[in-house]
Amino acid sequence: MRRILICEDEDVIRDFVVINLKRAGYDVVDVNCGEEALRVFDEAHGDFDIVLLDIMMPDMDGYEVIKHLKADPALQDIPVIFLTALHNPEDIVKGFKLGASDYVSKPFNHEELITRVAHHIFIAASKRTILEQSEQLQRTMRNRDRMYSVIAHDLRSPIGTLKMVFNMLTLNI
Repeated sequence: MRRILICEDEDVIRDFVVINLKRAGYDVVDVNCGEEALRVFDEAHGDFDIVLLDIMMPDMDGYEVIKHLKADPALQDIPVIFLTALHNPEDIVKGFKLGASDYVSKPFNHEELITRVAHHIFIAASKRTILEQSEQLQRTMRNRDRMYSVIAHDLRSPIGTLKMVFNMLTLNI
């Protein structure tokens, strides 16, 4: 089951998102501030598939939270979707520059949110699969190169012997 962290300071919005995502079959952990989100990440060792993050929160805003997440190599690949009432282009661009995967404006349609969540989870899982397959291919190529090296080494002796015999035969003719 896919696990989602929701960081939203408005109780009504947070409850609405939690209910809808649970209905969609997700395991949801919700917090109401940025500091608590970072604490939950530490305790869970970053074991989340996606983060839904409000930007405007009283203690630590969403921009600060995403900076912490993206600075940690273990957490930097987790997709972050900003849920916010901020609509101006500067705020949107700032979020993307800090590493956000998407941006959903409040008020939002719950079906759109669920679709975006599913989409970004799929993209992240596909990216992990590609990286794993790439690493496996690299290992296979290294093993192939080692095998070719061993074969080439093992063939040098008999070929060298045959070459020497042919040289001796050509001298005797």
